[in-house]
Amino acid sequence: MRKNNRSDTAIAKGVVKENIDRMEKINLSEVIEIIRPLYTFVPAELVEKELKHKARYIMRSFKDENGVGIFFSDSKGVYINIEQSENIEDLAKVKVQLSVKYSGILTAMEKVRAKIKQIMPNIKLNKSI
Repeated sequence: MRKNNRSDTAIAKGVVKENIDRMEKINLSEVIEIIRPLYTFVPAELVEKELKHKARYIMRSFKDENGVGIFFSDSKGVYINIEQSENIEDLAKVKVQLSVKYSGILTAMEKVRAKIKQIMPNIKLNKSI
């Protein structure tokens, strides 16, 4: 795959949005077919991209006995072993990354909760919904 820049992604995102704006659901394979004509592929770059994907997957797969991750990435893709690190700056970087993700998840949960409430206004929602 040739190096796609932000404008390529913006174009693809626009095309996808035009196609799915009024849909309730879309399958990932359908999105792939929508954007397929917009990208060209270079096999050597695909190998590198796949290796990076696998490396990230492997690093995320290391868990402690409670199922909590051991390695976390900072904003530059450096993995910090939070069980072994004694570097406050590294741990702070991990905390920032996790805080951003947590905040995004909370915002998304609220959006879903509001939509359910809009659809079903007379039903009192418990915290699990």
